[in-house]
Amino acid sequence: MYESLKDIGDATSVVYAALFFLAFFFEKKMSSATVALLVLCLTKGLALLLLPYLLTVASEPGLHNKFAWYGSWMFLNVLCIALISKFHIANQIRASKVALTVSLAYVAFTIIQAIDFIDRATLDNGFFATAYQISIPTINIGLIPLICYFWLQDFRKLALHNRGIK
Repeated sequence: MYESLKDIGDATSVVYAALFFLAFFFEKKMSSATVALLVLCLTKGLALLLLPYLLTVASEPGLHNKFAWYGSWMFLNVLCIALISKFHIANQIRASKVALTVSLAYVAFTIIQAIDFIDRATLDNGFFATAYQISIPTINIGLIPLICYFWLQDFRKLALHNRGIK
């Protein structure tokens, strides 16, 4: 089950990119949703580049190597939240439900990473390992319908507003 979930989770980068281009094509501007989707796409690409290196580091013995694995992902997640926030503040964009959902996903990723690191650094019994391995791809997959729903909801409101219907 985990392998299937992981394989589907790995394919989310293509869907995220498609959603970004679709949103940008229809909105024809940088909006809250397109900013969040752009950060999501860039992060997924960076994660794919970092993964082989971090796997090599994490497979070595020692707590500092585990910290490098978890710390790198937590840093990347916090950086993404900061980028989404920075783009919104700099461009004076109101945060959409898409941006909030993506940011909350990064918060969830960070919390999951921290809990698993603490488990491995203290008890090292792998108690949280299964939850960690399942939750990361599940969140990545679950983001897709949430993003679609919230973006279509916001896009519909914008289209109605532009037509003068309230």
